[in-house]
Amino acid sequence: MDVTANDVFYDLGSGLGKAVVQTALTTPVKRAIGIEFEPTRYDAAQNAKLFLLRNSLTKVQEVNQINKKDTKGFSSLFRKTQESLPEQCGKLSPEQIRSLTGSPDNVRKIDFRKKDFTKAKMDDATLVYNFSFSREQLGQVCAALPKKLRMFVSMHGIEGVTACSSKLVEERKENLPFSWSKIDPTSDREKDSGSPVYYYRLRDENAV
Repeated sequence: MDVTANDVFYDLGSGLGKAVVQTALTTPVKRAIGIEFEPTRYDAAQNAKLFLLRNSLTKVQEVNQINKKDTKGFSSLFRKTQESLPEQCGKLSPEQIRSLTGSPDNVRKIDFRKKDFTKAKMDDATLVYNFSFSREQLGQVCAALPKKLRMFVSMHGIEGVTACSSKLVEERKENLPFSWSKIDPTSDREKDSGSPVYYYRLRDENAV
């Protein structure tokens, strides 16, 4: 999937924020937004963003500015976990993290929001990813997809979900390897292994 500097990426049910962080740091995306309702996961994602931002900054005054704007107490959370985070990040040094994150502007593209994704506004979304929804939730999400959407990526097909099938058309399906995927050791074909991922675009009559 081609990602451009005009794209706004949404991960609905973003958990620890891994997909959001990876998108922000490895693509030219304009913004990468994660929607997560569960407090512990949301806090962990925010803490990871703060960790990356602190380690991408090179000037003390810039770090102090982050501290002043930290109204949600993530600075104290960072201090409590700063010793364990490097191990979680593969024991990378701040210098190594800076080389991976590049400009602090890459980290600033990340935006985590503690919300119910079925009620979240995403009028600016062009790329939307979801991992797993109930059919009811999937229908609610599809109903809220904006007309500027370029791609909706899902781990589940939309067959039988009227709010989705009336709005979206499947562009392609491919199998990708995940930690939980069932791998066929007898096959040398990538498509025979992994888990299905579905790519949808808006039907022509629904697009801008």
